[in-house]
Amino acid sequence: MTPKLDDKDIKIIKILTNDGRMPASSMLKGLGISNSTIIRKLNRLKKEKVVEIYAQINYQVLGYRYYSIEITFEQGSENINSHLEAMAELPKVHSVYRLIGSIDARMNIYVKSTEELEEFIDKYIKSSKVIRNFVVNEVIYSPLRLGHFENGKGKLLI
Repeated sequence: MTPKLDDKDIKIIKILTNDGRMPASSMLKGLGISNSTIIRKLNRLKKEKVVEIYAQINYQVLGYRYYSIEITFEQGSENINSHLEAMAELPKVHSVYRLIGSIDARMNIYVKSTEELEEFIDKYIKSSKVIRNFVVNEVIYSPLRLGHFENGKGKLLI
């Protein structure tokens, strides 16, 4: 069931998207509700998994390169979600998505060098019995980071 969000919930989400560490007491000014109400709403948003608060690491600053691997599975492959869950546990993997369209999945990884990328592909992609085809792209720029608003820029899709 989709959680119901009121205007205050959406304002809390927008504030947290810009600064996930902002304490409830600092949100008082723009919301016009009590500190205890903000905490109650925030706890509900967390419990319903509308909001997850965690640190986002800037891997590029640490010298990593970001690659997106588009994957097509062999026709008739069973348990695709199980394969994706296993892929998500691989070292270097940042995220994995099942897609609808001309490709079946996208895996995003961070590596320090093309040699490390080649090792990853040889060990985990080429050796897979369920992957029919794959395409590797280096991500060089993204104007938006998923779920993050830099200086208030970006789009919240609710």
